[in-house]
Amino acid sequence: MPAKSVCVFAGTREGVERAFLDEARRLGDLLARGDIRLVYGGGGSGLMGAVSNAAVAAGGHVTGVLAPGFEMAVTTNPGVIVEYQPNVALRKHYMGELSDAYVALPGGYGTVDEIFHVMISRLAREHAKPLILLEVNDFWHDFECLCRHFVAAGFADSDIFASITKVSSADAVLEALARGPN
Repeated sequence: MPAKSVCVFAGTREGVERAFLDEARRLGDLLARGDIRLVYGGGGSGLMGAVSNAAVAAGGHVTGVLAPGFEMAVTTNPGVIVEYQPNVALRKHYMGELSDAYVALPGGYGTVDEIFHVMISRLAREHAKPLILLEVNDFWHDFECLCRHFVAAGFADSDIFASITKVSSADAVLEALARGPN
């Protein structure tokens, strides 16, 4: 079954490459035009703000989920429904409850934490939702190398990382979402 609601992880900064911002905006636009609800971290800056603002501008439904400590980053876009959770762990769990799939844009520590959370909860059989990495200018290469290092060193099985779909454009994200779970 194709996803109707997607949780997007993304940086609160724009990054150094214009392509990061362009793909974030393209993804937000495509999600809205595909009538797929965007669930995200509720930030108004960086790639988070770009994906949510583009989705709202295209008439999409957008839910931002925040936890204490992130109030300064909250979006001011009136088209975003902002919900609060009491802590970061419950925030990640709630974002997952609202979503049929996950997509990760380039980002920093928080984005990687969210990806690992999805991978570990999948390992624990808490869900079987797709996780898609949007590869922009080879951004996820080193993350992939780290995951392969875990496997090679005997600390992880390859099946969890193998279940991640890596695509090179926002258009390819929508194609992967249309195929349903991997």
